[in-house]
Amino acid sequence: MSGMLNFLLGLAVGEMQDSTEDNRKTAMNDKLANGTVDTCLAADTGKWETGICVESDHWLIVEKYADKKDAKRGHARWIKRVKSGVTKEELEELNDGNCADWAFGGTDD
Repeated sequence: MSGMLNFLLGLAVGEMQDSTEDNRKTAMNDKLANGTVDTCLAADTGKWETGICVESDHWLIVEKYADKKDAKRGHARWIKRVKSGVTKEELEELNDGNCADWAFGGTDD
């Protein structure tokens, strides 16, 4: 829940856009035949995280990392997983409530 509050607070004080633009400059983004893997330093949480979109515009945050080095390794692992044909349902099961999928169409439990 704190990630959502940080996000809303950032919007309220106008800091989110600049921070998001800076973070996108260091993002890793791979559009594959069966999904997109995106890893970035999230403006709302201040942590590196990987999000995956395998169906339309539904993004699921699947992993968070301590630093950029771990994020690069994690991003490469998720590329392999998506290439192997992972489904939205499998990602949600892997997520098991450890990361929020509220980014687009989910909930923040």
